[in-house]
Amino acid sequence: DNELFLDYLHKLIENHSSESIVFDLLQIYCKQNLDQHEKVLKLLENENKQENLPIQQTNQLLHILKLFPDSILTAEIIYKAIIKKAILFFESSNENNQNIDEWMLSFEQCTTRLLTQIKSEIDLYDLTKHLLKCFKIFTINSISLLKALIQFFVSQESFDQKHLSKLFANFLKHKNFLEQLSSLNCLILVDILSLFVSHYDSKQSSITIECSKHFPMLLSIYNPTLSKTNQHTLACMYTYEKHGYSMKSAFVWGEAALKLYSTTTDAKNVLLQASKLEQIMSLLDDRMMMKSILFYPVTRRLRTIEPSVFEEGDHIYDPAYLIPVFYHSLGSENVVKCQQFVEKHCLAYCLMALSSRCGLLRAVVYNCLARFEQHLVTQKFYCKEQILTMLTLLKQSIKKSNLKLAPIVALFLSKLVDLFTHPESKMYRTITRFLLKQPYIDLVHIPLFGELFHSSSTEYKYERGWILNLLKHGIKDSIDYTLCTKAYVFKTLMTFYNCSLCDDSTKIEILNVFHSTSKLQDVLMSLLFDYGFLLWLQILIKNCSSESLKILSLIIKNLGLRLQSIDNQVQLLEFDCLLMLFIRRLKNETTISSSIADNVMSTIVKYQERLKLSVNIQQIKHIADYSTIVKKTSLLSCFC
Repeated sequence: DNELFLDYLHKLIENHSSESIVFDLLQIYCKQNLDQHEKVLKLLENENKQENLPIQQTNQLLHILKLFPDSILTAEIIYKAIIKKAILFFESSNENNQNIDEWMLSFEQCTTRLLTQIKSEIDLYDLTKHLLKCFKIFTINSISLLKALIQFFVSQESFDQKHLSKLFANFLKHKNFLEQLSSLNCLILVDILSLFVSHYDSKQSSITIECSKHFPMLLSIYNPTLSKTNQHTLACMYTYEKHGYSMKSAFVWGEAALKLYSTTTDAKNVLLQASKLEQIMSLLDDRMMMKSILFYPVTRRLRTIEPSVFEEGDHIYDPAYLIPVFYHSLGSENVVKCQQFVEKHCLAYCLMALSSRCGLLRAVVYNCLARFEQHLVTQKFYCKEQILTMLTLLKQSIKKSNLKLAPIVALFLSKLVDLFTHPESKMYRTITRFLLKQPYIDLVHIPLFGELFHSSSTEYKYERGWILNLLKHGIKDSIDYTLCTKAYVFKTLMTFYNCSLCDDSTKIEILNVFHSTSKLQDVLMSLLFDYGFLLWLQILIKNCSSESLKILSLIIKNLGLRLQSIDNQVQLLEFDCLLMLFIRRLKNETTISSSIADNVMSTIVKYQERLKLSVNIQQIKHIADYSTIVKKTSLLSCFC
């Protein structure tokens, strides 16, 4: 039977059957027949005599690497043979002769798997050179393969600098390079640039490449947001600087950078023009600046090479780029319009950046504020005195060098600046009174929480909404949780939620505050144990409005993430009850939004083994019908 099955597999491989099916069959066979591994390995080692691109042999190598990861010597021999065949193919052919996407995909996976395992030298220069020459248009598969090959090439101890410089030059000269640099493939291309730059040595190379002239190209495709692509581009520019290529005047970006460099040839003039703060602020979008303050990434570090995922990352500015730009632009040699700096929310952004966990970034921000204050003293505009007063009080409140502010306090200061520019605001008088009350700002308490939440003025709803909005966007760190605990914020909100004075809009804002708190995984257990949060949620689910369901689903999702790693049976049982109550509550809804359904389904599927209460397919059918997750995958089979 084994021999027959192996013959059947051999025919499948020869007939180019679906690789996923072949792999699944091989995997099952290997698990059931541990003594047959050598035969399977020999079957996969069989060299195909085809003269064309070795697609079949590459797929067989991939199977070997997946099934027998220890067979490195065998894999290395096959890998070298594939390289030779591929070179012969590309020397006598081009990409139009045969569909090579399948081969590129498989070979890229093989290269990535072998990258850290092969210690002997493998000559990849000829293959990489032919690939660059062969492909007239860069595709996602070809670029990914190029990246893997170059990674492999530079990872070898004694790679040839002359070959590297030639590949680097050919890569830059490729006629499709600039076009693809502004496309969706930008992310991989800048990674390849980083690889080249970090290993390029101008002294040993045969070709001189002026890397410092690449900045206009990189800046033209850059936008200082925290999107994944822009983070990679910034990391690439950092790599250039790290290896001695100065950015010089990287203070503008996008089309502005392209125009600046294309119309100005003198380096000094470029630096002079680019350092104008007015030009920089004209590139900033007001709404994005406001959003960047509200969703400020406290974990973002200066000079970070590894990109990360941030909330609203595509729509908020990157402090790792923007703060240094402000620092250089606020120099004493520059003309600074303080009013414009304030109105464009740049000062508010700097104040918010004082909550950063990165000490180096905070140090730059403190210097920015000092420089701004020097310019502010000599100028006159409508809210100068208020801002000076606030900065003076802030200086008098800071008792420690490079102090990290709680994000909620930093956001409060940012909102103060915004209020100074809007004296018609209902909050203006309250804020000015607060500043004049004492000769410092209390940085270890939530400012004005009691006064605004329990306000007895005619504008009590507005004031309560303002402080709740501050809590919603300000709770970003464990220190915020501590400040909220000190001020009895959570007890106050949980009590007030069920009060007859609490309207629907206030209830939604309160839930938003708890949603922000539920994102803090390190303090979430304290909320569960100290405040009976799960029991409170069980009570409010029964009578909550339809608008509250989405926020509740997000809270439940965050709770599920945290409870995955604990073994407290009481909390798990309470969470089970909460989940079941939420499922029943959703039955009352005529329609369920896909986001709510996805949040619930992902929680159920991920944690069904830990749930103490049984969840069957009938109970969640009304949710599954609206879930995009279920439509894309066969998750319902988990409950059958």
